[in-house]
Amino acid sequence: MGKKMRNMLVLAGVQTAQGTPLALTAGANAVLCRSAGPSVINAEFVKRPLIRGAMGNYGSDPNGIYRSLELEVELAGSGTAGTKPGQAALLVGCRMTETLTAGTKVDYQPATTGEKYLTMECYLDGVKFKMTDAIGTVSFEMSPGGYPIAKYKFIGVYEMLTDTPNPTGAVFTTQLKPLLVNKTNTPTFTIDALALPTSAFSLDLANDISWRELINYAAPDQADRNPTASVTVELGTVAAKNWGETIKAGTAMPLLITHGLTAGNIVKLSAPKLMVNAEPSLSDDKGNAMLQMNLDVTPTSGNDELTITFQ
Repeated sequence: MGKKMRNMLVLAGVQTAQGTPLALTAGANAVLCRSAGPSVINAEFVKRPLIRGAMGNYGSDPNGIYRSLELEVELAGSGTAGTKPGQAALLVGCRMTETLTAGTKVDYQPATTGEKYLTMECYLDGVKFKMTDAIGTVSFEMSPGGYPIAKYKFIGVYEMLTDTPNPTGAVFTTQLKPLLVNKTNTPTFTIDALALPTSAFSLDLANDISWRELINYAAPDQADRNPTASVTVELGTVAAKNWGETIKAGTAMPLLITHGLTAGNIVKLSAPKLMVNAEPSLSDDKGNAMLQMNLDVTPTSGNDELTITFQ
């Protein structure tokens, strides 16, 4: 019998150490996702270029076997200020530090050391896709009329597929329904302290993750991160903002976004320095001139180029 893609459940938890898988339960580790895409297997396939007196294909062997999992999760709070959101483990698995301020907020910032690893299970209608020692990267998207979302990609140690019933008793109480992105529900959206009419925004943490296979070593690895952002705003007067001169001068511009209205379901994204990294372009949106810009997200003193706050 075929498997139904909508009958999926994802579990994720932070391991105590690399090489120490975590026992996951639906009650403690379920993640409410919009979509999930597990791989059956990831590998580099190595061909055999043989010469034996005839043309033909002589097959390939897989090397560097691992598993990947892509997830799309709504960006929302836990319901209680100072309590971790439902996707806390995913953010930590993307090499972000987690700082709790009791009763007030939880902050996440990128880190260079002290990486954490995840155990992850994706159940697809009775088939279990599992990986351990997983690390990942994440991007965020906020567009008017849609829900704010986080898009994750993880890679980890391959585990054999098994026929395993989907777990029951999943709990999603720390993953609230987000508000739609609009003028009312997104009360703060500024770049360089300007509240610009905006039609699209995204920010990519861009962790450079890959599978590393050597003699005596096989594990996921992060080489670097190069966060970037993209924004499309209305083109206003030169007096309000001279974009040409701003870009010419290489000006660093702070970003501040607040989405949500009620404590426990407010999410903030802030970055101290956005710098345009390519030629901007103009487009037409229902007769209105729009300016699209790609930007580098840069730190001030290190590991502070982005802060995600749930409060």
